[in-house]
Amino acid sequence: MIHCHLRGIECDCLPHECRAAHAKAAPLITFTAKEQFFAMAMLTLFMISISYGALSSANEAYRKQALINQEASVQWTK
Repeated sequence: MIHCHLRGIECDCLPHECRAAHAKAAPLITFTAKEQFFAMAMLTLFMISISYGALSSANEAYRKQALINQEASVQWTK
């Protein structure tokens, strides 16, 4: 008996052949152009919403910092 490399099972094959089950190809997942476009549109909308939130938050932080700097410069001029 030779080792046929099918999960460690031995079989009575000839030395030059192996009657183990052949590997099956995995099914291919294909997307249509419509599905790809929809996925890219959703990804784009998600990225835009994240960017809008981040930039709005940054704008508010810059506004507060500008007010603090303005108050500090007024106190130094008095």
